[in-house]
Amino acid sequence: MSRKNDIVDLKEQRKEIDKSIDELQSACDHKSKSIKSVQQNQSYQYMWTCNECEKVLSYPTPNELNNFVKS
Repeated sequence: MSRKNDIVDLKEQRKEIDKSIDELQSACDHKSKSIKSVQQNQSYQYMWTCNECEKVLSYPTPNELNNFVKS
């Protein structure tokens, strides 16, 4: 098998895995969350993240972020 075919196969597998992750995260209730550093584009942002499924939920407010940094 050629290298190109290997890459195409791996990309297809990644697509299927990403779809499975999305389905699991969509089914999660996100009952427990915490602020974590998350890579977005080429930088890191503090975001509320579900502790169970690791889905990025939202940006923390300035007050929440300030309390997080103090703790």
